[in-house]
Amino acid sequence: MSAIAPAITPSRTTYWSYLSEGYWRLFGRAWPVWLGGLLLGLANFAYFAVGAPWFVYGGFSLWGGWLISFAGMTPAVKLDLPWLHAASMQDAGTIAGALISCLLASDFRLRMPQRRIRLVEGLGGGLLMGVGAMLAPGCNIGGFFSAMSALSLSGFVIFFGLLGGAWTGAVFAKWRLNREIRSGILTRYEQSAETVTSAAASTGRAWRQPLAGVLGVVVGLAVLEVFLGSGLTNVAVFWLFGLIFGFILQRSGFCFTASFRDLFTSGDARLARGVIVAIAVAMLGFAVLVATGLRQPFTLAVGWHTLVGGYLFGLGMVIAGGCASGTLFRLGEGSVQFLFALLGGVVGAALTSVTLRSAGFQAGAKVWLGDSLGFQGALFAGLGFLAIWLIMLQWNEMRRRAVR
Repeated sequence: MSAIAPAITPSRTTYWSYLSEGYWRLFGRAWPVWLGGLLLGLANFAYFAVGAPWFVYGGFSLWGGWLISFAGMTPAVKLDLPWLHAASMQDAGTIAGALISCLLASDFRLRMPQRRIRLVEGLGGGLLMGVGAMLAPGCNIGGFFSAMSALSLSGFVIFFGLLGGAWTGAVFAKWRLNREIRSGILTRYEQSAETVTSAAASTGRAWRQPLAGVLGVVVGLAVLEVFLGSGLTNVAVFWLFGLIFGFILQRSGFCFTASFRDLFTSGDARLARGVIVAIAVAMLGFAVLVATGLRQPFTLAVGWHTLVGGYLFGLGMVIAGGCASGTLFRLGEGSVQFLFALLGGVVGAALTSVTLRSAGFQAGAKVWLGDSLGFQGALFAGLGFLAIWLIMLQWNEMRRRAVR
């Protein structure tokens, strides 16, 4: 009679290894870009359902207004307290959400560019973005992502401005790259950056940052409870969605700047396809809200200023290395360069707002495509535009591969 093998009971170490592996799969690895796009589209739809579409420069304008007021200037916006201003707390929440995501992945560190000229580029690019966002009006989020999703004509016009600005920025980036290669600067920079990464990875303290991330979640929810308990429901909602947007952006590395810039550099269209997924999902969601009468159509002013503002913003985001949303989530990762981009953005926005008001600037009319094409026609036109964009991305990718 054969002996019966004893039952094998998994040890605590085995359970811990399973939990640890599952945790690092979820938080330690970057999420696919398409998943980031899907989640951002759903989040923007939900945001619109409970109050407003996603904007970024509302908070930037307030912060910039406070800064120039300290210099004795009269800002163009009402100076509410930043912690009681909904858009301001949304942007702060985006930084906090990205920080929490980064800590949970044990990837937070102070990220100082090896070449200080990058700080100057961050500041200059931020200034251009601030000017463009106020002129358009809107940035890559409110003026492009949310506006196009809502079938506002301005969202489609600013797209071409962003595309032109990104092309000009890509020309500048190529010139800078070739110059650094010829001078040998790039090689030294890469070696130094690799040393920093290696040192960060060898600390052996993998769980300290995730624990800090869990504490960050607790603090974030506590802040939410404070707002709700104080009757500041609108601020609470904006803070909550800021946390969500920041977390998704950081976890998926979702970069609107690269989605435009890469078309003219590497030809890589992965991020651009992620943007298309985000807009398509939000567009369908916005359409349901408008069709059922739960929300009125959302539109922005459109005119020559939309194209010019989009161009300046597109150029600025490539020079700075990140757009409005990118600036916020890179700040959450600890990037000093994007602190300068934020400073440039808020100052540029505040000064441009004052200038436009003094000049008596009149923006164009607000145009919703549904008014001229009908609801279904506008929706088909919007989805058709995304389909054509997707086809052009595929063609551009194949053409660049063939050249190589």
